[in-house]
Amino acid sequence: MQVKMLNINELNIHYELRNLKQIKTILVLHGWAKTGTLKWQNFLDKLATENTDYKILMLDLPGFGKSSEPKEIWGAENYAIFLDQFLGVLNIFPSIIIAHSFGGAVAVNYLSQQKLNSKNKVSYLSDSISSLPYKDDLIHSKIILLSPALIRPTKGFFKNSIQNIFSLTKLMLLKFRLDSVYTILKKQVYKFYGSTDYLNSSGIMSKIFLKVVNEDFTKLLPEIKNQTLLLWGEQDVQTPIWQAKIIQSKLQNCTLVIFKEARHAIHIQAENEVLVQIRKFLAKQ
Repeated sequence: MQVKMLNINELNIHYELRNLKQIKTILVLHGWAKTGTLKWQNFLDKLATENTDYKILMLDLPGFGKSSEPKEIWGAENYAIFLDQFLGVLNIFPSIIIAHSFGGAVAVNYLSQQKLNSKNKVSYLSDSISSLPYKDDLIHSKIILLSPALIRPTKGFFKNSIQNIFSLTKLMLLKFRLDSVYTILKKQVYKFYGSTDYLNSSGIMSKIFLKVVNEDFTKLLPEIKNQTLLLWGEQDVQTPIWQAKIIQSKLQNCTLVIFKEARHAIHIQAENEVLVQIRKFLAKQ
């Protein structure tokens, strides 16, 4: 394994490479996790061992792990533009993209941008690297999406009521300096919303989280013609299983596999089963 740092637009980006001598590349994108690549190490080692014909590339997206935070409030589209720049600097055009949760939103935006780029011949790269060639092979990359965060349901009456009550309660608790009670209540409310990641974010990343958690990319899905493997945990509460059925129906070339005992972090909770499905998927012509 080789660990490197790369500076792009004044952002220091940490990334890792396995199977360095190979040309074909599997790009792995993590979800919303403060630790970035850290909890993926065992998975990446096994992925590299089972796929020796591929270089394995994984980076800490800006604001995660050891990478610098964005200087502005980004959405998934901004992260996709950055990813284009990052891969362009490395001159890497992935044959396979594996993306989890928020990483799935970045991947879908990235592929959508490449499709538009190819059609309109418009460069999404910064001026300093816009001369790099666009590779049409990206349109034919295989995609493996692990519980991707692509659909954001509108809040129902019940959730809106909970949010309104929480806002009023917050004011009362803080007014009477019951900070500890507020902290406990806040954790329970965000757990209810499936947004405990917000509690682990601070500064600009908390603002970015509030932006991305409301982004819906349903309209982009029909544009993605790539052969896609969709992997999902049946017990997932952050991206519930009903979202998987919608995503599968919108994608043009998609296979859905559900793991009954897994929740959201299926690359950890069903690691071996996920690797088996990836191996089968990559073996298909």
